[in-house]
Amino acid sequence: MQARKARGAQVGQRDTQVARVWIQVRDVDAALQAKLKEIAQALPGTELRECASGG
Repeated sequence: MQARKARGAQVGQRDTQVARVWIQVRDVDAALQAKLKEIAQALPGTELRECASGG
């Protein structure tokens, strides 16, 4: 911040929340489902659900 000549700036954690994002993945095989579950466990607040198949 000093390099940009900012005075009185404070650096700290922000309390903003990210809007929800939905991703629909079709034709998920067992290997992909396992990988998605693994990723979801590493991301707090992540939820995986099966979707009704649309036509």
